[in-house]
Amino acid sequence: PLEIDALRKVVAHSLDKQDLLVHARELAAAERPAAPAEPPPRAARASPAQDLLDANTGLERRVKELTDLSELVQTISGELRLDRLLELCLGAVSSATGAKVVSVLLADPGGECLVVRARHGRNGERVVGERRGFGDGVAGWVAEHRVPLLVGDAARQPGFRALTRGEGYRTDSFVAVPLLQQDRLAGVVCATDKRGGEPFDERDLRIMLGLAPHMAIAIGNARVFEAAQGNAQRAMRALVESFEAKDGYTRGHSARVAATVVRTAQEMGFGNGEIETLREAALLHDIGKLGVSDIIFARTAPLTDDEFEAVKEHPVRGEAVLRAAGVLDGVAPIVRRHHERWDGDGYPDGLKGRAIDPLTRILTVADAYDAMLSPRPHRPARSAEKALAELAACAGTQFDPSVIEPFRRAVAGMG
Repeated sequence: PLEIDALRKVVAHSLDKQDLLVHARELAAAERPAAPAEPPPRAARASPAQDLLDANTGLERRVKELTDLSELVQTISGELRLDRLLELCLGAVSSATGAKVVSVLLADPGGECLVVRARHGRNGERVVGERRGFGDGVAGWVAEHRVPLLVGDAARQPGFRALTRGEGYRTDSFVAVPLLQQDRLAGVVCATDKRGGEPFDERDLRIMLGLAPHMAIAIGNARVFEAAQGNAQRAMRALVESFEAKDGYTRGHSARVAATVVRTAQEMGFGNGEIETLREAALLHDIGKLGVSDIIFARTAPLTDDEFEAVKEHPVRGEAVLRAAGVLDGVAPIVRRHHERWDGDGYPDGLKGRAIDPLTRILTVADAYDAMLSPRPHRPARSAEKALAELAACAGTQFDPSVIEPFRRAVAGMG
């Protein structure tokens, strides 16, 4: 990323060069022989003052480009969540170039094709996930040749016009740049349909070329982080499963809760990202129990007050484990709060009503439902009908009333 001090030095050096250039031209003019009787028209020669004005105007434009580029690079360089990073990249390209449609296509792990991972503008959600072969369309051409492509008017360039078939562009101007990291293709970023309908120009290309290497590095880092995070989550899920396997009463509990929260969140209209966060929280919500003595969970008699207080620590322990492992940002808070109650009598923080986030309220219902269906040493399992009736009876006290009916529909839909 550009540093402001370095940028100032470059600007100062350029201004010094401009002063020397003007001074040299003035000396040359003073030593030049007298002009002929018929001097050329004044418009044919630029004066030193005009040269300086033009040079300074160009320099100011480049300084602004570099400053804008530096700010854009700083925006994307610190983000390690791939989905968020790509959204930032789309916004940066759109803001800098005025493009209404921006796409980022990433090379698949096998390096055999491109996959549309993010898109702003027309048909954004519909095309995400589509695969494009190398040589297929604008992005495929750039991926195959590994060179940037700036087309001001595809209608006048038949070869490039053919590339746009099926792309759905509304204008005939576009710019696409490969994302290269140490000669390895990470993907392609494409921009089209500039606001106002004017064509893309060299400035737009320069900005995208300036952004591209930083985007490639950030995407590579995010993919490494994503893989490491995935490994950590799989390891923790395995720990939870092994813990549940030791207790016949809770075997498979987290997986069943995860299935019901996903269906409930879908019923309630949550987006895919929120649903995935909730699913992961459901799979890991009891990981804090690994820090509680096995003797407590093996007891068949009611727990003492001290033992119950120890059990109540598991949401806090779970949050600490997940934060230390760097698991998805939204997961740890849900794990901490999954024993909070709508009326404020839950733990560990005594949150009440809408102070509890909506995803946690879903998990609270699903966790309680599955617990009622499972036998315990001190009570038999309840039927699904009785468990649903108990949820309804506790709506407004233990549970958010707005979750109960969607949960009932979700359970019914799962057969």
